[in-house]
Amino acid sequence: MLDKPLPRSAYKQHLEHLGDACAFCSRADALGIEEYENWVWAYSAFPYRKYHTLLISKRHIVQFSELSAKELEELTRITKGITQLYKDAEIVSKTSTLGDQLFFSWRMRDELEGEKKAVSHFHLHIYPEIGKEISIVLDQEAWDIDMARLLPKKEQETRVVD
Repeated sequence: MLDKPLPRSAYKQHLEHLGDACAFCSRADALGIEEYENWVWAYSAFPYRKYHTLLISKRHIVQFSELSAKELEELTRITKGITQLYKDAEIVSKTSTLGDQLFFSWRMRDELEGEKKAVSHFHLHIYPEIGKEISIVLDQEAWDIDMARLLPKKEQETRVVD
């Protein structure tokens, strides 16, 4: 069980520890930011960049095309809200050193996924990016963040985050 993000270098060992269990179906809520009817928004346990979050389908599916109309409608609303929270927290802005835009992505999964030992559960990656080109360089200190920054202002005042 994780209570804060860990360095990306610990990811492979974590997956090995899970064995055949799905990393998201068996995940703890300690890194959760917000729960919705069909989605969970959480900090990435092994982030690529600072303030890397995940939007995870509660239903265990693999492909984007498996999402229901209800899940898609909610996804649209949630991503608008998440975008606004990143802006309100000034994590994404014209003057932010973390990024001037928000990047959303997911990978297409296939039958070879088991051989790759990655998470085969539909989820979106969300993190700040600088510029118009996607950078694949990982921030080795991405785990070292103030986790309360993305909480809505009213929750920041009432929730204690170490």
